[in-house]
Formats: sequence, structure tokens, C-alpha cells
Amino acid sequence: MTVLKTSQRRPEDESAHIDIQIISQYFNAKGIPSIFSFERAERRTSPEGKSDFSRAGEGGNIMKKLAVVGFLGLFLGIVLLWCPPAGAAGNVKFYLGGEGVYSFTNFKAGGTNTSGGFDNTGTDLNKIIRPGAHLGLELSGMVNIDFGFHYRAKLHFTTPSYDPTFNYETDVDAYSLMFSIYITPMPSYVISPYLGGGVGGSKFKMTTDDTVVNGTVDNISFAWQAEAGLQLAPTPNFALRIGYRYLNLGKSELDLLEMGFPAGNFTGDLTAHEIVMGLRIAF
Repeated sequence: MTVLKTSQRRPEDESAHIDIQIISQYFNAKGIPSIFSFERAERRTSPEGKSDFSRAGEGGNIMKKLAVVGFLGLFLGIVLLWCPPAGAAGNVKFYLGGEGVYSFTNFKAGGTNTSGGFDNTGTDLNKIIRPGAHLGLELSGMVNIDFGFHYRAKLHFTTPSYDPTFNYETDVDAYSLMFSIYITPMPSYVISPYLGGGVGGSKFKMTTDDTVVNGTVDNISFAWQAEAGLQLAPTPNFALRIGYRYLNLGKSELDLLEMGFPAGNFTGDLTAHEIVMGLRIAF
């Protein structure tokens, strides 16, 4: 009887291993994350300087964005099919709105500090009261096609840097423009629930400094939101709303510098849980 040593491979095992390598190489060449990329424990680096793990993370973020857009597209399609022919009935109104928002804005740090040789981590929370503005079309009193502008300025976050001695002090200004669909299923009632969701873009201005490295950036990122609450409409042309909104403002990334020389990168993910109080006037 022949005993197969642990260091040996059966021919079929060798074939399977080669097949997995070929599949993994194909996915890596296409820039697509593959489960086979994690076959080995060591961290491999591509010619662009990105590891398999960071590349897979980027792919995951893209898939999340596509999933959000796909869900909201499906939501919009259902709304348009379900909504009565408002245009034919002449029941289309233009509206303006404003809101006051109590926002719990969460900041998550990332990136790598090559000067100190460590990954940036940590989260911080900032509570602010901020304004918002809306304009859009109301269809049959039931569906709102909405454009919203959100502004949050002078957000400050503190996250760890090297040891307990150093911290990143990060300041963020963020503007977002959102396209959303809202449904009020019982428009003939004075009080009705509402729900909605939307996608858009956020413009960031972010600066950070830990007294050794620093950086600043202006960029635009993908954003999305979901909201639900109650609407009080004492007249057909006036409504008050109170609700909850989850807002994902996306990620901003800047290059770190130490005395003018490259020192890695720093990223910030912004999300917010918000209590919204607003009014809308239709014409």
C-alpha cells in the first residue's frame, strides 16, 4: 500500500490547484475581486501598488453602490407604474420646502500612514443642527419627485494616529444634492405615513493634521439616502413632516504629506442618522 506524504499532491489535486490559480489570475487581470484571491495568507501587491485585499474592498464598495442604485431604480419603476396618471388628470403641483435636521454624523477613518507604518483607524461622532431645502413635483398628492440640497459645515472629528500621543484632527465641509422619490400612500387623510429614497452626490472639503503629517482635498462622491415618517397636511397645498433619515455621504480621500513629502493617504467615510422636521408648500 502506498502512503501519500503530506508534501505530495495527487495529479488531480495539482490540476485543481492550477485551475484555481488560472481563475484567480483571470479575475485579478480584469480587476474583479475573486474568492480565490484569498487562497493564500500572505498579502500580495499588484503593479499598481494595491493589494488583493484593498482591490477586493474597492470591488465590494462598487457592488454596494450598484445594489443601492438598482434598488432605487426598482423602487422608482414600481412608483411610476402604481401612480395614477396624474398628468392626464391635471393633478401635478410644483412645491418648495425647507427643513430643520438634527443630525448624528458618524466619521470613519481609513487609509495608511506610511511615515509611521500603520493603518488609520477609528470613528467619531458629531451632532449638529443643520438646514435643508427642497423643490419638486407632486403627482396626484401621492408621489413627490424631489430635489434636495443638504449642507453641513465645520464638522470636526478626532481619530487615533500614532500611539495615544497623536490624533488626527479632521475638519469636513460637505454639500449634497439628492434626487429622491417619496410616496404618501394616503394623501386624502390629514395624517399619513410617507417613505422615500434617493441617490445623488456629495462635495467634500476635508483637511486633517496629526502635527506630523497633514493633507487637504476637495472631491465629489456618490451618496444615497432612505427616509420614513409621518405627514400632517391640514390643507391640500400645505404639509408638515417629521421623520427619520439615513444618509450615506460616501468617502473622501486625501494624500498625506510630511514636510512636503508623500506619507500615505487618509480616508473618511461619512454617514448620518437624522431626525427631520420640514414643511412643503405646493402651488
